[in-house]
Amino acid sequence: MVMGHLIGLAKAAQLLGVGRRELQQLIQKGDLNTFEGCVDVDELRRRYPTLDWQDGSILERISFLQETAFARRVRDTVMPDAEDLASRLKKRTADLAVERARAQHYCKVLRDLSAKITALHAESGPETRTQLEALNAWLIRRLDGEDV
Repeated sequence: MVMGHLIGLAKAAQLLGVGRRELQQLIQKGDLNTFEGCVDVDELRRRYPTLDWQDGSILERISFLQETAFARRVRDTVMPDAEDLASRLKKRTADLAVERARAQHYCKVLRDLSAKITALHAESGPETRTQLEALNAWLIRRLDGEDV
């Protein structure tokens, strides 16, 4: 069965001006089909032919209910509220501060290492000096962002 416009059982009862219980009894007797708790507007038209469906106000109300329900679902699932966004931003800002502090610490450690290599250079023999100079030059280039 192909379903047209589906509306919730409570909304259908409200639109028709009948009790929800009346619609539930029709469903239980098999006189009204449902799909995931909703009823088809076309089936309601067949069941309640005396209702003035040409009036347009009922169909407008159905369309309005469907559009606002969809918009609410999209807003709730896709667009987090301002408080949630503020909370996420605060966490990201704190994470960024931690990572910046860590990067600064690593840079200081590497600069201190370069200074120690320079101090060792003064106390070493010629062969070791050459190796320490190469190591220190490589370290400084890397710290300055040069890819070697």
